[in-house]
Amino acid sequence: VNRGQQVKVRLRPPGRMSEFYPYEAVLGTLLHELTHIEVGPHNAQFYKLLDEITTECETLMAQGIAGTGAGFDAPSAGRLGGRVVSH
Repeated sequence: VNRGQQVKVRLRPPGRMSEFYPYEAVLGTLLHELTHIEVGPHNAQFYKLLDEITTECETLMAQGIAGTGAGFDAPSAGRLGGRVVSH
């Protein structure tokens, strides 16, 4: 929404308020939508970046690096998808 100013992800199937989508599906959708902030169309550049951030996310999770849900509290490598983040 608003050219990436908001990312909305559906957590529950329509009409089934007692259920949630599987974690992996929600995470995959979130990574997909975050990739759209950097690359709009579904082209080779988009899928390359999506693959990069998906691999990075899976690697961090396999290492046990995750947040508490209270904020951005995981150790930062200062990068996302191979890009240096300026602070």
